[in-house]
This record gives sequence, C-alpha cells and structure tokens, in this order.
Amino acid sequence: MFKKVLKIIGIGLGVLLLTAFIAGAIQGFAGKGTISMNDKEYMIKVAKDHQKEMDESVRYGDKDHHIKTITYEWNTVKRNPMGGFMLNGYVNGNKKLFVRLMIDKVNDKIECRVYTCSNVIDEWENQGQ
Repeated sequence: MFKKVLKIIGIGLGVLLLTAFIAGAIQGFAGKGTISMNDKEYMIKVAKDHQKEMDESVRYGDKDHHIKTITYEWNTVKRNPMGGFMLNGYVNGNKKLFVRLMIDKVNDKIECRVYTCSNVIDEWENQGQ
C-alpha cells in the first residue's frame, strides 16, 4: 500500500516537473523574438544618443584627418556576450574601411571604443602618434 502511494506521488511529481519544463521552454522560445527586437531597438537608441562619443572614438589618433565621414550600420547592432553591445560601421563611404565599436556601461557611464578596424584606419591612427 505504502509503495503504491509513493509510486503515484512520484509519477505525479514527474508529470508536474515535465509540464513546467516544457512550458518554460515554450515561453523562452516564444518570448525571444520580442525581447531581442526590443533590445535591438534600445541598443540602437543608446548608440544614436552617443553618436558623438562614437565618432570621437573612431577618429581618435587620426591626426592628419583622413576620416571625413563615418557611416554606422544600425542593423548590425548585437549584444556582446561579455556585456554591452557591438556595432559595425565604415568611413569615407568605403565599406573596406570598416570599424567595429563596442558600447558598454562602466560605472554608470556609457563608453564607446573601437575594438577592431581595417588595417588602413589602423595605419592612419598610428601615423598620428
């Protein structure tokens, strides 16, 4: 009799846990599209609000003023696994002159920095030093 009760309780708990797991998984998959879209819109807004700092970061070290224009590819914004987010762009209307920026919040302040760029831009920045 006691074994039968334990078996029924075990089966009941198993079904309950399985149901909770499946419901959580479905909600996680279903909610991801909405959440990531809102995140993407938020990241773009933050980046646009800090475009001046982004421009300064791209132009840093370009003492000879080779960089005339900067184009940001807003659709490339994505969350950085280490925190913050990343964004691609290019200079002087030439996609081969690419820049990739990282935007992060440090001590309640937004920081923008170039984490990689084309070799040509790197050379321009090194000439100015």
